[in-house]
Amino acid sequence: MFRQIADSITEKKQAEEALRASEERYRLLAEATHDVTYIVGRDDRVLYVNSFAAGMLGMKPEEIVGRRRADFFRGEINERQRRSLDTVFTTGEPFEIEGPIPQGGEVTWQLTRLIPLKDDSGEVYAVLGVSRNITDRKRIEDALRESEERYRLLAEASRDFIFVLDRNDCFVYVNSAAEEVAGKKPEELIGRPRASLGVPPEMLARQKEANNTVFATGEPLSAEGQYLMGKGGRPAWHNVTLVPLMDGNGGVQALLGVARDVTDSRERAQRLEEANIALKVLLRHREEDRQDLEEQFLTNFRKLIMPSLEKLRKTGLTPRQSAYVDVVEMNIAKVFSTSGAATGLSHLNFTPIEMRIVEFIKDDKTTKEIGSLLNLSPRTVEYYRDRIRKKLGLKSKNVNLRSYLYTLP
Repeated sequence: MFRQIADSITEKKQAEEALRASEERYRLLAEATHDVTYIVGRDDRVLYVNSFAAGMLGMKPEEIVGRRRADFFRGEINERQRRSLDTVFTTGEPFEIEGPIPQGGEVTWQLTRLIPLKDDSGEVYAVLGVSRNITDRKRIEDALRESEERYRLLAEASRDFIFVLDRNDCFVYVNSAAEEVAGKKPEELIGRPRASLGVPPEMLARQKEANNTVFATGEPLSAEGQYLMGKGGRPAWHNVTLVPLMDGNGGVQALLGVARDVTDSRERAQRLEEANIALKVLLRHREEDRQDLEEQFLTNFRKLIMPSLEKLRKTGLTPRQSAYVDVVEMNIAKVFSTSGAATGLSHLNFTPIEMRIVEFIKDDKTTKEIGSLLNLSPRTVEYYRDRIRKKLGLKSKNVNLRSYLYTLP
C-alpha cells in the first residue's frame, strides 16, 4: 500500500518535472524570438508576456504580468483585440487577425495568431497570442497593389488588346478592348481558353505558334500579321508583342500580349505605294513624250530652218547681214545646247562655230561644202573637225564622225 502511494507520488513528481521542463523549453523559445508572445486569461489579465513584447511597451515582463490587458491598450486597438479574444474563447478555435499596433512611438502592422489553451475538460481557460511585425511586407504589398492598379488603369485606357495567357492556354487577364476585338466582355474571356476568342482556325494556329515560341525561348517576340479579327468581323492586321512573365525559378509561367490593329495604316501605306507607282509611270510617260517632242522639234528645225539659212548665206550678203546670220546660228546653237535632246553635245563645250560644223556633218555635208557655207577654207574646216573629234574622245580612233554624232542623245 505504502509502496503504491510512494510510486504514485514519484510518478506525479516526474510528471511535474517533465511539465516544468517542457514549460521551460517553451519559455526559452518564446524569450528568444522577436515575435510578441503573450498569454491572456478569461478575466483579461496577462498570464505571461515575453521580454520582446514587454520591451515594446517600455516595461519589464514582471511589470505587466497580472495586470489587465486593457491597461496597456486603448480605443480601437483595445476593442479589436477584445473581439478577437472573445471569438477564440467562444469558439475554441484558433483565430488570425491583422492590424496596426503602436511600437516605439510609431504604428506597425502586426499579424497575430491566437491559439486557445484548454484544460482537461476542453474548456478554454486562456489564449496564447503570437504577433509578428509585417510592416515591411505590408508596405511592399501596398506598393504592389498601387503599381498593379496604375498598370490596370493604363491597360484599361488603352485601345490596344492587352491580355495575359497562362501555360494552360487560358486567359488570366484581358482589358476592355477585348469587347471591340472579340465582341466579348473581359469576364466572358478571363479563365476561358484562348479558343474562346472565336477567330478562324488559321488565326488560332498563328497565335499558338507565336505563343509557343515565347514559352519555349523565354524571349520577347514581335510580329505582324492576321492574328485577330477587326471591326465588322473582317480579318485584320495586328502588330503583336509577346513578353514572357517569369516565375521564381526563372521559368515562363505566363505571357503578356499587346495587339495593335494596324489594318488602316497598312492599307493607307499600300494605297500610297500604288499611287507612287502610278505617278512614276505617269512621269516616265511624260518624260518620253517630252523627249519625242524635242527630237521632233530639232529634226524639223534642222530640215526646215537650217537649209534656208545656208541658202541665205550664199546670196552674197553684206558683212552686216552676214553678222546677223551668225547671230541667228549662234542662238540656234544655244537652243540646241540647252535642250534635253542635245545634252550629249552641250556638256562638251563646243563653240558656236563647232556646233554649226557638227550640224553640217550630221547633214552629210563635205568639208568643201561646209567651208563654202561658212566662208572657211577646207583646211580650217579640217582643223575644227579635229577639235570636235578630240572633244568627243575620237582622236586617233577609226570611227566615222557623222555616224558617232548620230549616236549621241
